[in-house]
Amino acid sequence: MACGLYCLLVAALLHGASPGEAYQEAIRQAQAIYQQPPFDDEARHFARLFSGQMAQIPEADISTKGYIIATLEASVWCLLNTGAFEEAVLKAVNLGGDTDPNPMYGSMSIMVSRLEK
Repeated sequence: MACGLYCLLVAALLHGASPGEAYQEAIRQAQAIYQQPPFDDEARHFARLFSGQMAQIPEADISTKGYIIATLEASVWCLLNTGAFEEAVLKAVNLGGDTDPNPMYGSMSIMVSRLEK
């Protein structure tokens, strides 16, 4: 499910959506699929991502434990709370803990920076 949400987000970015628009579109599409069996039991773990409010979560509440959902949350949070590639990479690194979000966030932010040119 995390990979599916990530791919939907990346697809929206590649189609020219802003990070915020891409996030909203990705969760709209993901919820249509993942709120039904056989995924519905696992969907509860994605409640923060599906809330549409990742950008408003305080930095102190962003986990970098390495668990795939925490990694996706951290990556989306960085994408939504920075305005430039360099700032985003620094934000991801400064979250500390496990560095798993960095490659995931990096791939999304590189797409955004290339699309802005």
